[in-house]
Amino acid sequence: MNKLAGKENRGKIDKRALVANIWNRVKRWFVTDTKTKIGVFFFSFIVWLYTLLSNDYSYSISSRIEIRNIQAGKTLKSKVPKRIYANFTGRGIDLLYLNLIRKSSFKFVVDIGNIRQRYDFPLSEYFYENPDKILKPRGARIRFNHIVYPETLHVELDVMGEAKVPIIPRLEIEESMGYIKAGNPIVIPDSAWITGPKEYVDRCSALITKEITLKDVSEPFDKDVMIDFSNLTGLHVQFKSVHVYQKVEQISEKKINEIPVIVLNMPENMSVEVSPTTVSMTVQAGMSALKTIKLGDIHVTIDFQKQWNADQKFYVPEISLPDGIIAAKEIIPTEVELRVFRERKL
Repeated sequence: MNKLAGKENRGKIDKRALVANIWNRVKRWFVTDTKTKIGVFFFSFIVWLYTLLSNDYSYSISSRIEIRNIQAGKTLKSKVPKRIYANFTGRGIDLLYLNLIRKSSFKFVVDIGNIRQRYDFPLSEYFYENPDKILKPRGARIRFNHIVYPETLHVELDVMGEAKVPIIPRLEIEESMGYIKAGNPIVIPDSAWITGPKEYVDRCSALITKEITLKDVSEPFDKDVMIDFSNLTGLHVQFKSVHVYQKVEQISEKKINEIPVIVLNMPENMSVEVSPTTVSMTVQAGMSALKTIKLGDIHVTIDFQKQWNADQKFYVPEISLPDGIIAAKEIIPTEVELRVFRERKL
């Protein structure tokens, strides 16, 4: 048993010594003549990279597409993609140069000078026949293979239209308790010129702003608001945003006296006496509306044809308030007496 245990211990020691010996050799290899080894590594990497970049590859590249020579007085009606995908063959170094360094100067040009209304361009065929329409950066030695997407470019023209349309704000304001909107929103500018295909211009009767919803408002709204372009495809708008102002004021009160009571729709052979002939009331509105309100802006009336009853003496008049006035209260008197007389024929 002791001999067997001794053999196992010697085996473990031999394995440890072997591992330590290998590790020491590896360390010596790395620390001995390090500069030479690093130089060999970089030289090998450069040779590998040069070989890799010298080979020919087929590669698809995203590039800009540009429409040129639109006839005078016309414009594009169809939506044209801003970029296309094209397949090229070239050395790795040229494709890398094109894709990373000079991609911004690479584009495809489609000449539509001979198109009157509409045409479908088979792009691969078009650029095969017109290689000068592929604008490549200098130094990029690549060969055009085909267009990957889109295979066909649909071009449709329309007469250039122009119109000036109003701008409508979409502003929903919920005032704080005791406040009110004073007047309608003011839009600056209140209209804008639009240009584009005549069919689209004729369909556009107004521009609208982005929707803005505000709650618990106690101060005026005074900001720039973007125009909503979601339904303006193909149109150019003079402005991207407008200034919108909505006045918000604190509610106040004002007493109006001696408002005349008017009887409407009296028969020709009858006359009427009203007692009293005037009423007074307290109106509620924003400060600016109260400053400008006049006696003649409030109408107190009794419609004889609708309200008259021979068995009735006292009537509640109808009150018509102008825009900007919220309500009327404390109306004195609440009823007036009508005395009706038939006129005698002479």
